[in-house]
Amino acid sequence: MKLNKIPIRGCCEILPNIYEDKRGKFIKTFHFDSFKEFGLSTECIQEYHSVSKRKVLRGLHFQVSPYENIKTVACIIGRIFDAVVDLRRNSGTYGKCFSAELDDNSMHQLYIPPGLAYGFCVLSDLAIVWYRSTKTHHPDSEVTQALNGMVLG
Repeated sequence: MKLNKIPIRGCCEILPNIYEDKRGKFIKTFHFDSFKEFGLSTECIQEYHSVSKRKVLRGLHFQVSPYENIKTVACIIGRIFDAVVDLRRNSGTYGKCFSAELDDNSMHQLYIPPGLAYGFCVLSDLAIVWYRSTKTHHPDSEVTQALNGMVLG
């Protein structure tokens, strides 16, 4: 596993080890010791998948205290345009945003600390996005923009 730092404090891209041969691929998506070495949370309370069609826009969303969480996301089927915005006023990177394409070929993951808004737009016919979270989803603490779930175009 490798780690790419990005210009938002605490947020990074995780590049998993991919082993490929004539049978297909084997991908190590989580390794406790690597996460610990990188200074990333190893805690996982829940995992879930989002299934969306082309041009669906999800987000920007986040949970507020005391339910803010750390998320790790990856696109396991298809391709998405992924984005985060730093909403932490005292972070030193407040207001900065980062975007990247995530897809099922590279299997890159985005590690998102608390206080960042997150969203994505589906670029392929179908996308399945996998989430790992350090806290359970609490709908009453979720903040989202009115565009969440909108189909573009």
